[in-house]
Amino acid sequence: MKIQTEEYHRFITEIEPSKVCRTDTDASFRVIILKPPGLKDDVLYHSLVSVDNSLNVSVTIVSGKEVRGKIHRHFDQTVCENFSGIANQLNYLFGRIEEDFVLLLPAGDRLAAGALSRFAMFLDFFHGDRANLGAVVMDDDEMADNGQRINPRFKPGFSPDYLLEYDYIGHSVWLNPKNVLKIGGFDNGYSYEFLRNLLLRMWKRDYIIEKIDYIGLHRRNVQAIQNDHSEHIHCIRNILECKNKSRIHIDERKYGPRARYDASDVFVSIIIPFRDKIDYLKTCLESIERLTSFSNYEILLVNNRSAEAETQQYLKKVEARPNVKIIDFDQPFNYSKVNNFAALHAGGDILIFLNNDTEIISPRWLDELSGDAVQPGVGAVSGLLYYHDGTFQHLGVVIGFNGLAGHPFAGEMESSVPRTHTRFRRNVSAVTGACMAIKRSTFKKIGGFCEEFEITGSDVEICLRLMKSGYRNIVNPEVRLYHHEKTTRNKIRVRDVDIRLSLKHYQPFLDIGDPFHNTNVSRNAPALKLNFNEEPKYLKYRETHLKQDAKSPVFSKKCVIDFMRRVVFSTGLLKRFPPDEEVVVYDVHPDTIALNHQLMQRFSEASAIELCRALWFIPYFDYIYRGGLYTIFRSAQYFSEKDGTRNFIVLYGRPRKTLRELHTIIVRAFPKLLFELIHLDSLTNIDRLPESDAAFCTYWTSAYHLVRYNLCRGKFYFVQDFEPGFYPAGSVYGLVEQTYRFGFFGIANTPGVAEAYGRINPWVDYFIPGVDKEIFLPLREKRNGDNPYRLIFYGRPHNPRNGFRLCIESCRLVKRHFSNRIEIISVGGEYSVKESGLKGIVENYGTLSSLEAVASLYRNSDVGLVFMFTPHPSYQPFEYMASGCATVTNFNAGNKWLFRNNENVILTEPTVTCVASRIIEVLENTELRRKVIQGGLTTVAPLNWSDALEKIYSIVKNPIKSRKGRL
Repeated sequence: MKIQTEEYHRFITEIEPSKVCRTDTDASFRVIILKPPGLKDDVLYHSLVSVDNSLNVSVTIVSGKEVRGKIHRHFDQTVCENFSGIANQLNYLFGRIEEDFVLLLPAGDRLAAGALSRFAMFLDFFHGDRANLGAVVMDDDEMADNGQRINPRFKPGFSPDYLLEYDYIGHSVWLNPKNVLKIGGFDNGYSYEFLRNLLLRMWKRDYIIEKIDYIGLHRRNVQAIQNDHSEHIHCIRNILECKNKSRIHIDERKYGPRARYDASDVFVSIIIPFRDKIDYLKTCLESIERLTSFSNYEILLVNNRSAEAETQQYLKKVEARPNVKIIDFDQPFNYSKVNNFAALHAGGDILIFLNNDTEIISPRWLDELSGDAVQPGVGAVSGLLYYHDGTFQHLGVVIGFNGLAGHPFAGEMESSVPRTHTRFRRNVSAVTGACMAIKRSTFKKIGGFCEEFEITGSDVEICLRLMKSGYRNIVNPEVRLYHHEKTTRNKIRVRDVDIRLSLKHYQPFLDIGDPFHNTNVSRNAPALKLNFNEEPKYLKYRETHLKQDAKSPVFSKKCVIDFMRRVVFSTGLLKRFPPDEEVVVYDVHPDTIALNHQLMQRFSEASAIELCRALWFIPYFDYIYRGGLYTIFRSAQYFSEKDGTRNFIVLYGRPRKTLRELHTIIVRAFPKLLFELIHLDSLTNIDRLPESDAAFCTYWTSAYHLVRYNLCRGKFYFVQDFEPGFYPAGSVYGLVEQTYRFGFFGIANTPGVAEAYGRINPWVDYFIPGVDKEIFLPLREKRNGDNPYRLIFYGRPHNPRNGFRLCIESCRLVKRHFSNRIEIISVGGEYSVKESGLKGIVENYGTLSSLEAVASLYRNSDVGLVFMFTPHPSYQPFEYMASGCATVTNFNAGNKWLFRNNENVILTEPTVTCVASRIIEVLENTELRRKVIQGGLTTVAPLNWSDALEKIYSIVKNPIKSRKGRL
């Protein structure tokens, strides 16, 4: 099914013009036009004219012979003697290109009006590391001979499994030439699959491949038929990871080859919960046994309080079967709990979660699910599910579709669905729990299903958690089942708790959009319809369940959604300034400093303050549970609880989320906080901020805002580390250190930080952070004597103060000593183990999904390694200690108040051999490890957040008393 021409023309007229937005950019561009032999020059001219109407861009023509004739612009020209060897020619050109991005434009194709402006706007919004940006994909359509635009291809975000089977991208992609060369350039073994192969190799090397939801290219209306699939097959075999390539089988179909993965040696557990309704269970089991070609499996029937006699009689018959096991779950039904319970009893390498109201259609369903699930980097896998009447129920889940999450094409016959959805594997954000395959080790690693959900929503949540952890989810159309959901679920109302949890866990996908669903396509229509500025249906749930105004738009311009939806999933969300640009940005006039000092002098002589209104300068954020930020909001909420304080949260910098999104995030995390969000878009508007009793800066950049704000009685610096130490000695170091001389009263997180701040400004007091002991508990799981040691370390390569290089080099020596008797896990930061040379040494869990998952990992580790080369010890040692994990860290004068060597921590000199020796010592010396663990538990026993918050509150209420106490 295609989008109707009339509908598309309406879209071009009404929606597309609002998406074009001219913007300046420091990037440069080059278009390489590919003109094969035999193509007429007038076809080439169409391409040239389209580029001529764009921003300033260089052009190169690669042709089989020299192009002659009158052309109205300057261009470079390269004659390619053997056009079938185009890859070699492009590699030669890319080695000499100076521009930042390159587009390969087949002659006859046309660059769309506004495409370069649109791309420039994307680069302006892109907050990740541009050096790691490999390619940017655009949508495209066809240009008919009469000039009419038809057949748009509104593409999903980058979908590697889809691209491997079907070239949905074509040439509509901007390439970063530097990164093209870094991966070895174009493979000269291809004459027409060279671009698809390049993109897949970029993906394998972890380069960022982004997507712009805008028609950037008009393809020439040519009926190209490619019957030779040899290059495509070669591409599949080269890209796929498999220790034994012979286990990859290629099915050659008329519409393109596909890979099958032999997983016959993998043991699979099929988990089927049920409560009576024995007819459905019979149908399900009989279809499995009758049709399934895969033989290496077990079936776990999870009996959830079945009461009917017929059920008991049937269970007696099936329990005699050798591959069927029946277990009882004697609790009220909870989808997540029952499946997590069953997973503990499963013996398979692959877990298949299957509803009892399903019926198998395809014999190879288990081969396909298992083969996909065992592949590296794959999370959840599902297939195509039909209602009993033959219409589709599931082809993948789209977040925000028809509400919170839904199934496009549900209720449609196969003839009404695009063939690309029913023929090729696709990557999706989520799949249905009615039939879901996941590797057992992956399921355990991410903590299973979220048991806060009761009936619906946890299948989507676990998929989103997988995706955020770096896994990809797949819908495999070779897996086909009936799902008799209409019969069994039509009277079940979605529970309020599941709606509220979905609103919580589906962020930011609800507002920004599902990354695999093009924003130009409607999320409200069951079939393929275009989005004419529709209002998302999930807003009604926010209004009814979160009491938010559902009518105010999430974004003022749809074009912002198009970009931000992609940007938030990139690395490095906060755009960095060019080196030392802060020198210009964070400038302040002497008169401003003088006025600030006058206010602080009056404050130093004043009595205790009434804390009715507090104002906080905070940089825009996206994740509220980071240690320092969470502490700030804890404190603000405590003020509200104690004095009814109204807190003005003034956000500055580049927005990561809308105020409305942030309001929701804050309310969920701190429901008792009385607050108002304010966006500070200009320094000139500081005088328009509301008056307050106390104003706080929370980061060194915010101090430059606070020094200008004088509508308060007093100013406080919430100091959570010695921030000058984040930078090498130089201009920026000087700017940061200067903020300590503004004279704000310092509220320091730990005595070491107070001492560092006090060397410049003696007006400071400190608090000692607490530990969430209801989360960080020393409840170690039972492990037998054969379990290897587990070493966990805080791995953040982009935070120099955490000594990442020292950590990993020390771990190499530890691994060399213990070999397979130790597993080493890195948490806290995203990086490639392979590119860091740590494959087989370290497993990187990155940023875990919840504090509970962090605590579980800590308490089940033997040693926790963390370095801090600034005076703040970080929160990891506190959490390691509370979790019963022996802590190894560096000698640091700023942390003498906390650490006692060989008593509550293992202290080490910061050299590779010293660190490795101390880790080996504490692992092999059981008595020392027990002593250090017990000492850590004793150290954190008196630490709690109630005392810490009360101390912060008392400092703010009466800073003069705090100052005199320290003097």
